[in-house]
Amino acid sequence: MSEASADQPRTGVRGEPSAAPAETLLRESRIVVSAIREALVNPRCQLSWEYDNCGGVISLAALSHECVCLEQLDRGVRQADPSPMISLVVRHHLETWLTGMYLLLGGHEALENFVGATRRSEDAQRNAIEELQAEGSLEDYEFGPDENSDWEPARWNYEEVAREVDRLGNELQLLRGSRASYQVGYRSFSGRLGAHPTWRLLDTYIDTRTGIALVKSHDRTPIFRRAGLQWSVVLTAVHANVAMSERNLDTSVFVRAIETLTAPRPEEPN
Repeated sequence: MSEASADQPRTGVRGEPSAAPAETLLRESRIVVSAIREALVNPRCQLSWEYDNCGGVISLAALSHECVCLEQLDRGVRQADPSPMISLVVRHHLETWLTGMYLLLGGHEALENFVGATRRSEDAQRNAIEELQAEGSLEDYEFGPDENSDWEPARWNYEEVAREVDRLGNELQLLRGSRASYQVGYRSFSGRLGAHPTWRLLDTYIDTRTGIALVKSHDRTPIFRRAGLQWSVVLTAVHANVAMSERNLDTSVFVRAIETLTAPRPEEPN
């Protein structure tokens, strides 16, 4: 693996002034997405579908999905989408990134936890559906075959996954700050920036300055667009750097993107 290490992005939830200009972010995002998709068709990324390779292959699938998220964020920045919608995509991207990095670094244990969590979730849903059907509350619903029956059920918690990615990344001197990304970024996306319909979000629609509660048509959350894209591009480039270094592919595009988007810059107006 590459010896290059990377801190987590310096921007994240601090606001738009600390983010790079939109033209820089859109350019870097598209370059990273293009380089990843070019790498994924390289024979070195085309592995035989067997147990020892499953974690690596699914991690590459996570990386590909991160690119889909970046394209959505690209559109969100260009179209000035509402900040809570941006937060929702950024949060989903972070979940995907944590999953992909854990599968990449965590070996068989990570794979078994990941697939086992799907088994546990589907078992719980299947049992709930059977209970609803038994009491007559749900009819004519077929859940589908149990495709994960060979795996032991397991719990999946993103905070624990972040802690494991941090530990494994530090041991390999590849990255640090994954747990901080969860505690600061993930929780802020959910609670403060609108990925969940919390009191903080819904209160921003209410104007009480006249003593009468007026519900407005738009929220008043802090603008969160460029910072969200920047955060996600850097994380995607970190994932790609580690994954493609492991396959002896050129990672200079990803290293340059990380360096460009994490370099200190003077605050700029929104």
